[in-house]
Amino acid sequence: MFKNKKKSVVRKTRRRRRKSDLIIVFCTLFLVIAGLVMLASASSNLGKIRFDDTYHYLKHQLMFGVSFGLIGFFLASKIYYRFYEKIAVILILVGLGLLLLVYTPFGLQ
Repeated sequence: MFKNKKKSVVRKTRRRRRKSDLIIVFCTLFLVIAGLVMLASASSNLGKIRFDDTYHYLKHQLMFGVSFGLIGFFLASKIYYRFYEKIAVILILVGLGLLLLVYTPFGLQ
């Protein structure tokens, strides 16, 4: 009797978890698509002038930004979330270090 109750509770929890995961995935997908639309709108003239291709920057963003981002998104979703709690301080320090790199002269000609 208790096994059936336990299984039904586990099923409900999994359904709820999948539902919340889908909400996060769809919100992220919406933001990515909205960003791509804005990029295409804002950079079409510059791409036409510099590269004779209206969608040069959009293609570049799709190849390098979105593709690597999706791979990272799905890899990160496979990692158990408690693992992130253990390395949170390290991730914050790495993020702050990367933010400080903005103030360095790397990439200037």
